[in-house]
Amino acid sequence: MKAKNITVTGLSPDKKITPWQKARIMVAMTLLIGGSLTGIMTYVNLGFSDNFFYSWATSFATAILVMAPAGGVIMAILNDLIAKFLPAASTTVKNLVFGFSIALCMQTIMAAATAANNIGLTDSAAYLAAWGTALLAALPLGLIMALTLALVIKPRLDKLMAG
Repeated sequence: MKAKNITVTGLSPDKKITPWQKARIMVAMTLLIGGSLTGIMTYVNLGFSDNFFYSWATSFATAILVMAPAGGVIMAILNDLIAKFLPAASTTVKNLVFGFSIALCMQTIMAAATAANNIGLTDSAAYLAAWGTALLAALPLGLIMALTLALVIKPRLDKLMAG
């Protein structure tokens, strides 16, 4: 009996992925990554209180509204820069550079949006302190996620998205 090769999405490698399935994958990744990172950022900005979940949800929504348009542009620019400056690098090296670069860019945006939502923009010193604290607190998890994305998930997603 031959073993069936099943991917995370339940598709066999020879089956085409639909646009709806592609969208579901991207939404799931956004919820996992954005949700966990803005959760950490909200916690270090405000601590755990009665309104933590409301603050986290509004921070997540704000970050997504800012990141969604910026993310596509940043990814396209990073891909072009990596292709230009690292043409001879292996796919793994290119994926690592992309993963770490996108993590830093997106987390900077998420930390800015989260600090603006949680602290506000009226006191620039408090805003900058909250932004820096949020960025540094979430950076280790973001970099671990970037490494996982670059080495494990992105190569599989590239194959799925090409289908």
